[in-house]
Formats: sequence, C-alpha cells, structure tokens
Amino acid sequence: MQKGWRTLGIILIVMLTVGVTPKATQAEQIESLGVTAIHRSGQTFITWTESAGLTNELYTIYRSNEPITAANIHRAQVLLTVPEDSARFYANRYYKDYVGPWLNRYLDRLVIADGQPQLAAGTGLLVWTLNEFDFQDYPEMAGYYAVTYTPYGGSEIFDPANVTGRVSESLLPPKPVRTAVNLGGNAYLMIQYMDLHSWNPTFHAPNATNNYYGNNPNDFKIQHAVQYAYDYAISTPTAAQCDGSVPPVVPVVMHLHSWGDNTYDPYLPGQAPDWCATIIWPIDMGETWFFGFAQENDYRISEMPGPGDVIQNYTEQRLLRMIYDQLHNPVGPEIDPERIYVKGASMGANGALALALRYPDVFAAAYSSQPMTNLRASTFDDAFFVADAAISWGWPEDELPVYLTAPNGWADNLQSYNGESVWEWQNHLQTISERKQVDAAPLSLAWGIEDIVMDWATQGRPSFEVLNFSQQCWGASISNDGHHDQSYRGLMPNYIYLPGSGPFWGLQARNNETVPGLSDFSSNPALPPPNNPPPVPGEYISFNATIRWAATWDAWDAPPVDEPDRWEMSLCAISSESAICGTGSAQTVDVTPRRVQQFEVRPSQFYRWENWRLSDGGLYAEGFTTMNASGHITIPGAVIFPQGSRLVLFPVDTMRVFLPAILCGTNN
Repeated sequence: MQKGWRTLGIILIVMLTVGVTPKATQAEQIESLGVTAIHRSGQTFITWTESAGLTNELYTIYRSNEPITAANIHRAQVLLTVPEDSARFYANRYYKDYVGPWLNRYLDRLVIADGQPQLAAGTGLLVWTLNEFDFQDYPEMAGYYAVTYTPYGGSEIFDPANVTGRVSESLLPPKPVRTAVNLGGNAYLMIQYMDLHSWNPTFHAPNATNNYYGNNPNDFKIQHAVQYAYDYAISTPTAAQCDGSVPPVVPVVMHLHSWGDNTYDPYLPGQAPDWCATIIWPIDMGETWFFGFAQENDYRISEMPGPGDVIQNYTEQRLLRMIYDQLHNPVGPEIDPERIYVKGASMGANGALALALRYPDVFAAAYSSQPMTNLRASTFDDAFFVADAAISWGWPEDELPVYLTAPNGWADNLQSYNGESVWEWQNHLQTISERKQVDAAPLSLAWGIEDIVMDWATQGRPSFEVLNFSQQCWGASISNDGHHDQSYRGLMPNYIYLPGSGPFWGLQARNNETVPGLSDFSSNPALPPPNNPPPVPGEYISFNATIRWAATWDAWDAPPVDEPDRWEMSLCAISSESAICGTGSAQTVDVTPRRVQQFEVRPSQFYRWENWRLSDGGLYAEGFTTMNASGHITIPGAVIFPQGSRLVLFPVDTMRVFLPAILCGTNN
C-alpha cells in the first residue's frame, strides 16, 4: 500500500519536474555522484556523493531487478526522494535539560558498518530493507539501483554514471549496526534502520512536533528530511559482575525510560546496574508511550493525524527487534530466551505493562512502577498527556485503528485486534479485563497515592479490582509516595530483588515454567483499595506479597508438574516480615494454572483438584471443577498452609464425578 506521506512527497517532486531529463541537457550542473550499493543482512545501503555545485537539490533513489537505463527507469521502483544531508542523524538530537541547547546525543551522522566512523558530510544515504515484493517475478535475489538528482526549481536528471551494477541481496533479518562510539566499559551504541516499505519516516524527521531538533524550519533540506534510523545503548556484563567469569549465556533486561520531551541524555559509563546480564536501553524519541504513531500522516506538514489514518505499533516493533537481534546476533554472550525481562517507570512503566500483556512468550516477567493504565482518563495538567499522545495517535474521538506487527511472529496472536481503536488498545485496564483468557507475563506493579502525574484516582486505584479479576500472576504495592521510580517495590516474593544479582529472584525466573494466577487472596487489603495513604510515611501495603510457590529458581519444595493430564504446584503462606515458609498463618486464595507448557484444559471435561498438606503429607481438601468462561481452571478458596500446600489437578471421567451421588441416591 502506498503511504500518504510518500504520495505527497512524490507530488512535491512532480511539481518540480517535467520528467527525467537525460544527462546531455544539464550535464554541466553536476559531477558523477559515485553511487555505491552494499548489501548486508537483508538491507542494501545506497550511498552517493552529494553535489558540491548545487543547493536545495533532491535525490531520488530507484531499484529494479534489471539493469537501469534511461529507457527503462520509468519502470523501476521509486524507493524515496531525499534532500541533501540525508545521512544526518536527526533522531540522535536531544534537548539539554529542557532549556537547551539541542545537541547530538552521540553522532551527527549515520554509520553503516560495524565499528566504522560516521559517514562524512556530503555523503547521501538510503537504507532499503528488502521484502518479497522487491523480488516478485524475479527469482534471482539481486537488484540494481540508480540515483537521480533534481536541481532546485529544475527537472529530475538521470545520469548513466549514477547507476550501480548487480547487487546480490537476501531476505535475511536485518542486523543493527554497532558503532565505534565508546560508551565506557562493555557498553555499545547500536543503530537500527527500519523497513521503508511500511515505516513512516516523517514522524522523527525534523518537524514542528519536535521543534525541528533546533534546526531552521525554513531550511529546504530540513523541510524535506526523513528519519528511519534509531540508536540505542546496550551494555554487556563484565567478569566482575558475574563473580569472576562471564557465563556463555546470560539474561537480558530492557529498561524503558520515563517521559522526557526529547531530553534523553547519552548513556554514561557505570549506568548499568551491577548484574550479570545484558541491559538494553531504548529511547522513545517523540514520546510515543513506547507504542507507535500514524502510518499515513506527513508530520513535516501536519502535526496531527486525522480520520482515515492507521496507528502502527512502530515503537514496539523497534523494541522487539532489539531483543530479536540479541537472541540471534548477540553483542557479548548469548542471551537466554527464557530469561528476558522488562522494567519501566512512568511512561516506561506504561510500555513495560503493555509488553507484558501483549508478548508473554517473549518476557519472563515485568516490573511497572507507576504506569499510565488508561491514558485517555488522565487528568494531569488539564489532560496534558492526552494532548501529547494525540500527536502520535490522533485525538481520542477520531478512534484511529491500530495495526500490529512484530519480528519473529511475536504479534501473530494479536492479529484479531487490528482495527481496534488505538485509545482502546492503549487502555491497559480494558486489555487486562477483556483478554483474561490470554496469559500475561507475571506482573509486579507499584503506585503512589500522592502521585498527581500518573494520578492515583484514575490510573492506580482502578487497577486492583481489574488485576484481581484477571486471575493472572501479579503483585503490587501502594505507598504514600509522589511520582518517582519505586525501585522494584511491589515485586512478588518469587520475583524479589536479590542484592548483587538483581530483581526477578536474581534474574533467574523463567519464561518456560507454569506460574499460579492469584485472585481473592485472603491476606490482601480490601478492594477497592483505600484512598488514604498508609498512616506512617514510607510504609506501603502490598497485594499477593505473602504467598510463595516452589519454582526451579525457588526450590524450597519440588518444582511444578506440568504434563498434559496433570498439574501440580507447591505454595506456602509467609509473613509480611519474612519470605521464609512456615513464618506466616494459613491463608486462602483462588489459584489458576497460568503459563502452562503442556497441561491441557478441555471444555466439558471434569477435573479433580486436591490440596495436600506438606507438613504431614495428608490430603486436606478435594473437589471437582471445569473450564471456566475464559478457558482456564481455577481451584477455588485453596487453603495455603505456612509449611506449604501441594495443589494437584487432573482430568477424571464424568462417571467418577456423578456415580457416587447416583449410588447414594439409590440407597436412600
């Protein structure tokens, strides 16, 4: 589908041209551009030398599956038209401390090969990501490229010298470019180039929504610039962080920052926590709330998308591609696919919560400190954040639809939600409630009652009843804090922070192991939670904080059993002062098997549940249950003893359930 911004760009070019002019008519205006094309892992990097004798010129890049000539260039695929300075890294610009000046966070210009310097001034660039469309009717994986130029106010000029030969290409997943920028220690600056078949490169181009990154808005090259390259920092563990030796496989933690109005400073040496893990540090330039922005709108001309547009999850695509790249082409040690975590605060908490809800097959666990759970309901500063997000998503009343995609098929389970209103899709409370049948990654959340930014009344307080209803694996805390990162307060006992090792039980919690969904836990505070803060400053109240289960990373008892016809799990009640089993008192909770790997839940099938005391091995309680409306089985009101209870579920024949009652009735 041709994008609206691209169509408009072509119209602007047509206004400047009357067709492609052969070299002979205006050859004296420009020297050969020295066009080159180098293919690397699914992407072709086209570079050229911009004319020193022209100003305000435009360059159009073409691709064909056959050699390009003046006679057939009209049949070639038009990739993009760019102005001079097309290798400038605009999305690398940041506004210092909200007061200026605008600076380059790391680089002024782009890098196209690992460990190489940035491109020299005067070098033009287009990075084309190949897809099946590019090779239709041509089984040979190769292409030819040409660059034409259009002098300001003149006609587009084709010069046979500005055509490449055959370039061998592929449909491999693109790799990020590792720059030579020294971030200190084992930290690296990476650059992603996104797929221009579907990417809108005008959102992060200089425009009014980003104050043109401090550039002159009347500058021709600023008015026509595009941006589809993005940087992120990645730190890999040192031997000192790994007790003397870096293991061959490590976990990864993605840190999502809070809202900052494009004031995101460079990564600093020592910024990485002291964990034996790879840490990914994305930057959400433009404050898309780690989701995405309009597909059609040309942000260089219009600040706000309108009816008829579509909101793609562009930022989620970038985040997930960072993880995909580390899994397949790691910087540093290999990544354990079962130990991938995400953490965020404020706007970053919004992103962490969204990723946990949407991509449970990717993330083992998530921590969300004071998230925006329903942005449309925000009352902060006369709905400031609503207006801010509308730049990316359109106004709420426009109800613009979403389009969801991700690398590695990670968004396949979300395709039925394409077309839903973006403001509904970004309402995480609604998602938790309506997608109860889908497992989320285990969630830990924290809120402050005195928080007026992610205001407690509209974002925090309504969350607890929804989370309890969801029967997901979750924990949370409420304090009398204002708005700040609560540093992993609210983690469930199985995901606590181990000093020196990190959160999520020392980064050992796994994605490929069943967990308990928890609801109606007897030790939890009443719902809805109180409006008033805890009586003593600094205190907090917690949910699902006094129940612990045996897991491979917390082996106080046998690990869970997760087989097609049997599910077992040991749980114990603990006190609020100690995480040690045996220190609390008996409690009750509804337990729902979640993130099952093999256990099958079938409609119309009866299941027997049993609750065995671990203290003496005695059977304490038993009963029967069936699949509920959300497709799960819940053991209701299970008594969890301090020394531990072993819950067991398995299918039984219908006659085993009803025959005793029938026989009993006959005897009577």
